Amino acid sequence: MPDSVISSTPAWDPSSRTPIATPDLVGPNIQLGQQLVTQPSRVVHPLLDLRLVGKQFRVVANGGNFKEKEIAIVIALISGQPSIRFNRYKTSETVLPEWVSLKHPNPKRDNGLLVVVQGEHCGKHVRRIHHRYQDEQLKMVVAVVNRMEGTADRLTGEKLELDANQLCVSFETTDEKKQNDTLMTALREEARKTRAK
Repeated sequence: MPDSVISSTPAWDPSSRTPIATPDLVGPNIQLGQQLVTQPSRVVHPLLDLRLVGKQFRVVANGGNFKEKEIAIVIALISGQPSIRFNRYKTSETVLPEWVSLKHPNPKRDNGLLVVVQGEHCGKHVRRIHHRYQDEQLKMVVAVVNRMEGTADRLTGEKLELDANQLCVSFETTDEKKQNDTLMTALREEARKTRAK
């Protein structure tokens, strides 16, 4: 007599509802009420990280109406997904991620506003203090700042050592540059004195 096989899987019920598939725009997503949890799978573009929503960047765009043009973009949340947006006059248009190349800072001289785009500190605004070599690799020593609209940035006291490829140049208006012109002076002077010893 043949052994009987007992299945632990219930039989399919033809009256049951069929699950509806949703498009996979950024990677596998699990919708939990209003909270969106993105599971790490494949990286579509480094700027399409939820921690970068609301941040402004200077990037190089090459595609559509852009031919190796440096533009200012903002990361916006559109239908629950981060999107790269370019403001032209009074309208905002989507810039396809494949058109966008990050503008990384020069570790030896870029003193403007930067944003961390990789790693555990992703989304933090930083400003360069100085650079140094570690095992023949150039590192940027940066200070984390809190952005305050209409006033100078505030130093948090946190310092990080990062590679230039972990950073992207952020957009600053002329007024913002003036407001923050002397913010880093004391930290840079202290770093110069320490390196001179």
